[in-house]
Amino acid sequence: MALPALATLEECADFSKTVTPFLPQLYALPANILNAVANRGSFFDLYTQTNPLITGFGLSLAFGAVFLVVAEINRNYSQVDRCWSLLPTFYVAHFNVWARLLGLPTKRLDTILLFSTLWSIRLTFNYWRKGGYTVGSEDYRWEIVRRQTPAWAFHVLNWTFISFMQSILLFLLAAPAYVVLLTNQFEPEVQAADLGHLAVEIGLVVFEIFADEQQWVFQNAKKEYQKAAKVTAGFHQEDLDRGFVHSGLWAYSRHPNFAAEQTIWLVLYQWGCYSIRRT
Repeated sequence: MALPALATLEECADFSKTVTPFLPQLYALPANILNAVANRGSFFDLYTQTNPLITGFGLSLAFGAVFLVVAEINRNYSQVDRCWSLLPTFYVAHFNVWARLLGLPTKRLDTILLFSTLWSIRLTFNYWRKGGYTVGSEDYRWEIVRRQTPAWAFHVLNWTFISFMQSILLFLLAAPAYVVLLTNQFEPEVQAADLGHLAVEIGLVVFEIFADEQQWVFQNAKKEYQKAAKVTAGFHQEDLDRGFVHSGLWAYSRHPNFAAEQTIWLVLYQWGCYSIRRT
């Protein structure tokens, strides 16, 4: 059985019932994959007969290994960054697809996938236009950390936090979708609270889009000023000399994108909590 047998909504958040019984599947997963490859077994059966939380966590470890190898080969430590905007939605889609393959209700998962897809589109576009997907690009902060850290310690950092912990974190961001998947057996239809959470999430994504654009316009004006000593219309020289945007949404928060980003995942966590009637 790939899902736990639960009697109440509250049990959907019981770790001992929803996670612990399936840990042996995690330990057996590598051998099962190798066996499926060697004997040309059914990956469909393996996928559908494995608890989706276990599969998702296993994938996060596999991705972490890929990030590690690619980072060490290229000496470029922004491998996780390139996938940051995609993986949470990938995991939400994984829960959704898994449920569909087993004929389980997905309407409530669909609402989570909708917001998450919009979030991914917005962040992927913003990362792309800043050059994040350019070959060889790397977050400047890793270079600062490298300069201030012994080589051996930085390798340890890459083996732990950069490659694996960040990969696992991206999986955990989507984990509330597993709770919603479990509650579907009790409440398969979209509830008013689901629509409320969806509206808040979409509102936060729109908020981020405005903040992204304000920062993008300012940074371009700053680059033009630094290059040609030309003050772009709508900006003041003292603002460009300061180097940080202080207008629009940025007048009220040092980093509105960051504030909204944290709120987005807190709201998704609350979404999962509400689905089991815990607030």
